[in-house]
Amino acid sequence: MALTLRTLSILLIALICAFPAYAEINLQNKIDNILKAHGGADVWRDTAAVSYIADTFSQSRHALGDTRRDYQYPDKFNISIEYPGGESERRQLNGDQVWDHGEPGSLPFAKATQLQAMRMLVPKLLLENRLNAKDLGTRKDDEGVTHHGIEITIDELRIIIDSDAETGFILATWGLMEMMGQSMQFVTFYDDYRVIDGRAIAFKEEHYAMGTYTGHTEIKEVTFPKTLPETLFKP
Repeated sequence: MALTLRTLSILLIALICAFPAYAEINLQNKIDNILKAHGGADVWRDTAAVSYIADTFSQSRHALGDTRRDYQYPDKFNISIEYPGGESERRQLNGDQVWDHGEPGSLPFAKATQLQAMRMLVPKLLLENRLNAKDLGTRKDDEGVTHHGIEITIDELRIIIDSDAETGFILATWGLMEMMGQSMQFVTFYDDYRVIDGRAIAFKEEHYAMGTYTGHTEIKEVTFPKTLPETLFKP
């Protein structure tokens, strides 16, 4: 069921403001529900890396690009998008080093890339950080879907995971960071879940930055290698 950005933004505010007294008691059960929906804790515990082949539509370019994303948990990431006419995007993350088309990236670029990387394997992120997770409560949207919010903070970067409280499927993630006194927000909505190698993966994503639609991605292929070549994560 698709929800509008406005509906989910209002819901996010409600989730952030909600801290029910029973939240800490129920939080681990809610995390278990999410993990179960996406294949179970055991399969995500054994997941170390992922590679995506996809098509990404860029709203600013009004063009569809061939996309490859590679992620080695917890801090190695590569994304390349090739658009018609020779335009491209290329970001690489290796620990605390980030490159933009082979050149060192700025601090805001680095933080935004880290936020993107952290959301490549959300069930894994949730599993490994469950003891530090914060319960943001449960709310029902105006379409009758009950959502549950969970927040994880790593090195001042915040990830909010919005899941369907009934099914456990992740509906959206918010990546939040502060830069020069300004709050920046990156949102991805997920749909079209399919089971790949025992893991439920969303094959459709919608992307927003600072409340503005930036494009969408349709996944074509997903693989879960044990490890990925180090050359992917450095120029």
